[in-house]
Amino acid sequence: MTRPTWYQDEPERSFRITPLSHWRGVDLLMLVLAVFQVLVLFFHVDRFLMLQPEHLTNPLRWYELVTYSLVHSRTDILHLVFNLLFLFVFGRQVEAMIGGRPAFLRFALLAALVSSVTYLFFELIRFGAAYPMLGASGIAYACLVAFATLMPHAEVVVFFFPVRAWVLAAILMLIALYTSAVSNFTGVAHLAHLGGGAFGFLYVRYRHSFGSIVERARQQRRENRAERDVDRRREMDRILEKISREGLNSLTRAERRFLDSASKDLRNRR
Repeated sequence: MTRPTWYQDEPERSFRITPLSHWRGVDLLMLVLAVFQVLVLFFHVDRFLMLQPEHLTNPLRWYELVTYSLVHSRTDILHLVFNLLFLFVFGRQVEAMIGGRPAFLRFALLAALVSSVTYLFFELIRFGAAYPMLGASGIAYACLVAFATLMPHAEVVVFFFPVRAWVLAAILMLIALYTSAVSNFTGVAHLAHLGGGAFGFLYVRYRHSFGSIVERARQQRRENRAERDVDRRREMDRILEKISREGLNSLTRAERRFLDSASKDLRNRR
């Protein structure tokens, strides 16, 4: 029996794991947070990664200004769940709008840093001390506010009710502002939320200006490097001419050091 010309066998379906190199930046971050939560539960790595202000007198512990965002509470699993939810709902959209995975990972790193610095700065001013802090809430709030800035009229469903993105962001930021202003430490670092949200807004609003500043700095470094290369070539030509004219023994100690350094650079470039 012949098959109709329009008939096609159904393609075979196979399970394939997408390589991590193809993952979105926000998905990689969510995976990292989940893995670190397992490490927190079984190996208590939060002791080494959470932000503990008394450790910051030691420059070797400054990494805690960022790594605190990788670990969450051992007892309050909702802390991690809500942060993952924010990242999933808002982070994916933000990543697509600000330039893809590299841009989002930079965004998340800076959001974590700004959140921790904001928290420490105002807590130390108000109370002269600060409690330890952990969690990616600063990054989550940065994603929320960045999304609301980029798409203020987008609707977000909250408990079955649609809410404008800018309204949701404004409500949560006002709650964080009010709570941090009228109460002492409540177990939630609301100032970190405010820092993350403020960073999300400023980054989106001024990212093009920031990008142009970075590009100008890179261009200036390239020009400076090119000028140094020209100067080095001129000095090399002068030394080689001196060697051909007066011999190798005529070189000064400084000229010999320069020649050795130039030779090492040439070998490294190869």
